Amino acid sequence: MKTKMLPIITFVVVAALLLSGCGSTEPTPTEPTQTTPGEFTQEESQEIALEFLKNSATYKFDGIAETLTLADTLILRCPYCWTFIYKFDSRHGGYGDRTGQMVTQVLTPHGAAITVVQGKVTSAIMDGRWDMEFQMLMATEEESLEIAEEFLKNSPTFQFDGIEGSIRHIDTLEVFCPYCWGFVFEFECASAGYGDRTDLQVATVITPHEAVISVSQGTVDGGTIDGVWDMVKQQMIAEPEIKTAEHN
Repeated sequence: MKTKMLPIITFVVVAALLLSGCGSTEPTPTEPTQTTPGEFTQEESQEIALEFLKNSATYKFDGIAETLTLADTLILRCPYCWTFIYKFDSRHGGYGDRTGQMVTQVLTPHGAAITVVQGKVTSAIMDGRWDMEFQMLMATEEESLEIAEEFLKNSPTFQFDGIEGSIRHIDTLEVFCPYCWGFVFEFECASAGYGDRTDLQVATVITPHEAVISVSQGTVDGGTIDGVWDMVKQQMIAEPEIKTAEHN
């Protein structure tokens, strides 16, 4: 009995499925295609880059509108990613908002590389040296290291009796700001002490030192030797006062 009813049940199910699609002779309308979040066309991304450039401090200060052109477009190896290369002229030299600054009265050509990833500007560099997002001059880690080493060589401690050839870069510290590094050096002096020790009584003994020098945006903004000598202020670092609580 069960074997004979199986074809009948199958026929009923198939018939029901066929009849369910026969209510109308017109095709079901197709839903409009929606852009997936994060999808941007090249034209949309180019407009985003152009708007970013027009609102940048350098261009707004003295950029010449009629010189602005799209020089090139680079396709990056990620979805919806492009770098747009724009060129324009400014009426003066320099970068950023130069209000109140001395500026050169000369037409200055610029090239801006603006990267747009999924509709967002992720990098904007002008002339390979000006960060348009952070509004600061860029200095590479190698350039900053040279600046730090030069600062150490010209410091009074090393100038007084630093031993030539003893300077060694031993570490680079991570600093949480753009274009900032902390560099650690070892070096030796022919006598003890810090700074310019002319006319001071010093112990003539080879003295090893460790210097930590911080460089931000191509400028030294701090330095210590052995954690006790301030290389900028040229004085011993004062120890914090410890106040004891008074009990009545």
